Amino acid sequence: MGLAMATTTNGPGSAEVKGRANSDPDLTIFSAPKAFRDHIGLIQRNAVRSWVALGPRVEVILLGADEGVAEIATEFGLRHIPDIDANDYGTPLLNSM
Repeated sequence: MGLAMATTTNGPGSAEVKGRANSDPDLTIFSAPKAFRDHIGLIQRNAVRSWVALGPRVEVILLGADEGVAEIATEFGLRHIPDIDANDYGTPLLNSM
């Protein structure tokens, strides 16, 4: 699972969206996880759960269309971007994220 983070400085009063991420987060975590199956699926689910637990001023974005990614994004109320370019081995290309 790839992981990248970006931070911003925001003033008080940023509104929450759907009780999860808000339109002006303090931290954005984006990841292009492998398929959510078997033991790696459990590990990735735990990672996503820990990111969500950081609070409503953290936005988590899942990238890619591997098995289970859309479902996990929906389950946790996260933003999902399915269409990213990959190399011949299926590795997501950073410039596509």
